[in-house]
Amino acid sequence: MTIVKVDHRNVPNIRGDKGADGGKIASSANVLGSTWQGAADVLNTLHARGGQLVLATAINESIAESATATLRFYAWPRLAARHRVWIVYATGEGADHGAITLDEGTESASTHHVDAFSLAAGLQWNASQDPPDPAIHVSTITPTNTPGEISLSVTAVGSDIVVYSVACFDLPRTRLLLGGTDDVAAFVIPGAPIYQAAQTALRGIATSADNGRAKLRRKLLDWRNATGFTTTSGSFTAVFQLAPTVLGRGGSSVDGATVTVAVAARLASTAGNGELKITMASGGTVTLTCTSATPAWYTGTVAIDREDLTDADSGGQVGRLFGDAVTVEARKTTGTSITITGLAMSEAL
Repeated sequence: MTIVKVDHRNVPNIRGDKGADGGKIASSANVLGSTWQGAADVLNTLHARGGQLVLATAINESIAESATATLRFYAWPRLAARHRVWIVYATGEGADHGAITLDEGTESASTHHVDAFSLAAGLQWNASQDPPDPAIHVSTITPTNTPGEISLSVTAVGSDIVVYSVACFDLPRTRLLLGGTDDVAAFVIPGAPIYQAAQTALRGIATSADNGRAKLRRKLLDWRNATGFTTTSGSFTAVFQLAPTVLGRGGSSVDGATVTVAVAARLASTAGNGELKITMASGGTVTLTCTSATPAWYTGTVAIDREDLTDADSGGQVGRLFGDAVTVEARKTTGTSITITGLAMSEAL
């Protein structure tokens, strides 16, 4: 098995001009493998880097002693990932403060001590002390790039606890393997002669560059609430009091002012159907139709505002100084109510 080593430390932020390699490309001559060394190193590094699956999200969820809560999120994972890291901030009650057990279901659970909080003061800790340390759980996962739900079970041990923040990301890889499940068509062998083969020809560079944007995709929005938001109104009703904002990355001058991103919402409707509508301040809109009383993720796409890197006075955005506001509304249609307990947006296309 061939191993492609990835050195994340040696990838410069800015590449220089073509330099000495410029003379190695001619229409009448073969292209030397060294010509593509730099491009291969950068693209392999992009392929091996870790991805943000769940943004640091305030969920403020109370869990009674000995009870277990399952924290559910929607993610767009990377096929190269082998390990997933969960970061949980929680506080406990009582002299021993309590603990939490974290389990993603792929291997042994881990138990972590948590600091105390005052029930009277709510989600607070002693201002004279440092913030609580996070509980960090690492799990081995089956490689996949299929979007879907990821979840973490949190059990309160010895105390009532409050989970007030959760984040999750894929660990970066230091080596990529050829012949395994590392999406071999998406990376190249640095320094190899260029000839008719997927990972050693120009095709390898082209394919990897095409996939490079996906490797750099960002999670834009995460929201989860155990109780959720429920409406029995037949008219669209705002889910959030204040609309969150998102902003797509800038591209080339021909990319346009907006970019299409993926959205997912965890919905349930009773005795019929309901709808969730997402409307962007820039004009993009998508409506998701919920058809079941069992909570499930419903997905779609919507166009959002993009950075304008050519106009420093606009705040780096096209038309909106503070990003593109996301208005989320829900209504019943043929049913009696609709509930939303999760929402996610990502540059996943």
